[in-house]
Amino acid sequence: MKSLTYPLIVLLFSVTISQAQKITSLEKENKFWKVYPKYQYLEDLEELAKTLTETHPFPYDFTSKKEFWRTVEDTKKKITDSTTFGEFIWYCSQIISNIGCSHTQFGWFNQESEILPISKRFPIEARFIENRLYVSDPLVNGGKLAPGEEILSINGRKVSEIQEEIYKHIVSQAKIETYKRILLNAYFTAYISYALGFPDSFQIRIRNNPGPIRLTSLSSYQYKPRIKPEDDCQENLCLKILEEKKTAVMKIRSFIFYGEKISIFRTFIDESFKGINSKNIQNLIIDVRMNGGGASQASTYLLQHISSKPFIYFPNESAGYQSGKKYGPSEMRFQGNIYILQDGDGHSSTGHFLSLVKQMRMATLIGEEAGSNFFCTDNRKRDLKLTHTGISYSVARMAYFTTAQDLPKDKGILPDHYVVQGIEDFLNNHDTVLEYAFNLIEGK
Repeated sequence: MKSLTYPLIVLLFSVTISQAQKITSLEKENKFWKVYPKYQYLEDLEELAKTLTETHPFPYDFTSKKEFWRTVEDTKKKITDSTTFGEFIWYCSQIISNIGCSHTQFGWFNQESEILPISKRFPIEARFIENRLYVSDPLVNGGKLAPGEEILSINGRKVSEIQEEIYKHIVSQAKIETYKRILLNAYFTAYISYALGFPDSFQIRIRNNPGPIRLTSLSSYQYKPRIKPEDDCQENLCLKILEEKKTAVMKIRSFIFYGEKISIFRTFIDESFKGINSKNIQNLIIDVRMNGGGASQASTYLLQHISSKPFIYFPNESAGYQSGKKYGPSEMRFQGNIYILQDGDGHSSTGHFLSLVKQMRMATLIGEEAGSNFFCTDNRKRDLKLTHTGISYSVARMAYFTTAQDLPKDKGILPDHYVVQGIEDFLNNHDTVLEYAFNLIEGK
């Protein structure tokens, strides 16, 4: 009897879960199509605009007050008695994007993506590289397209126009476009649908093909993992020592080590630099790509291991951990050649870290413009929701900036060597930026 009962329980449990998932999916799709009364949309829009401008300490740093409120008024004119929730949240995303603060947002593009009906999702994964759009995975359209083919237009609109429109709706610090591109590429199948007004079907034109290609719709979709399975580093902290090259490669994908967790980061740094220094390593590559920031205690500790001079991280007038404190170089600091790999995903404390590296010339920076710089606002007022539609959002309240204030506020930290991964290298999982660093080392 027991041998029959357990499988039956498992089966019933599985059916229940399956039914719950279907209900949840249906509820989300119903949310997308839901129509609220016009006055509720207008009140929520006004609430969002006022909360942003009254809570954020620098609401007009990257969009003038006149332009911000003109966008609000233009958005109100778009709202009708038949406006759906899906349309409304897309309208609102441009309002919050105009603040130009990476800590003031709806939560990447998750709210919009999860409610999008599968029939409305763009049925190809693609990537913008140097403002050109390439197929990265044709998904169900594999018989019509191949990875690497360049897309010129979608539903009759040039991809450059679509990209420009979507960028207006993507939050990034100081409106830095390298991060906007990363987020667009990550949520590409959803962004295209929102930008084109949720068409029933899609057709594209590709280079070296005279006619349009009508795409097959998706019946299911699953986002790919952020870290590729074939990557030899699957953790946030990794170290590889290449003794034959006298080079060490340290990956730091996150500085999110708050409270007691800071001991994990410090232990990793201590053991890593102890091992590096014991093996006569002459070159250190620190990879902070994909690092969205975190605790300043972590980024400060890393700086102490690569700086040859004392430094102040946060000046007295800045919010932040131990503002005004001077930090000295660690006894275990690395004294060889240092190269840092960066990309548009570098936010918050990563921008702070790179700003001091840049100003004090601690290392050679390789890659693309970082997603932030010496300045950002944070300490968010969490769990805000618009009264009627329930859209979740956060607004930063305090300013954090490093002593590297000679750098521009409206640009991300710029690399010393600008290097971009092309589509062929992306498809073949070839790390163009890391290879460039190795070539620099070999050329010394």
